[in-house]
Amino acid sequence: YSGAYAAMAQCLINVARYRWSKSPEESMVQAKKMAQKALKLDDTLPHAYWTLGEIYLNKKKHEEALVAYKKAVELNPNSGQSYFLLARCLLFSGQQKEALPIIKTAMRLNPNYYWYYPSTSARIYFHTDRYEEALTDVEKVYEICNRGDGPMHLSHLYFAMTYSKLDRDKEAHYHMQKAL
Repeated sequence: YSGAYAAMAQCLINVARYRWSKSPEESMVQAKKMAQKALKLDDTLPHAYWTLGEIYLNKKKHEEALVAYKKAVELNPNSGQSYFLLARCLLFSGQQKEALPIIKTAMRLNPNYYWYYPSTSARIYFHTDRYEEALTDVEKVYEICNRGDGPMHLSHLYFAMTYSKLDRDKEAHYHMQKAL
């Protein structure tokens, strides 16, 4: 049943994230209880650590989130999703240099990755002033989104931001218009 509790916790996180409940805060409280229950039943379940990490990250408790995500990686070192979540947390906590090899590991472990893997990599490059490399990953985001597998407006927004930093204003303007 531990997996069911972890899945319920993830559902409650999404309910809170997308504001599907009247009280997103209460949904997060319930999500934490479910994640803790999952871990009480089975403390070797990576998914339960993912959800706990999401709860902490949502509250901007980066250190606690990092502990949870690192535990998920430790428990399943072949999980691209665990590495992705760890990289994203490192990015959000301002540790971009540490995040880059982690997101690259996630992409290697899951070569059929979702749009948010190269999106995270692009943002890491962007925040470390490596705009040409960011552009390469933004192109990957665009390819995935263009197939209908992600939010196209975000790929245009990332293009606009990156082209702007590269002083390619015409292209930046074009993509900003598309994003809007």
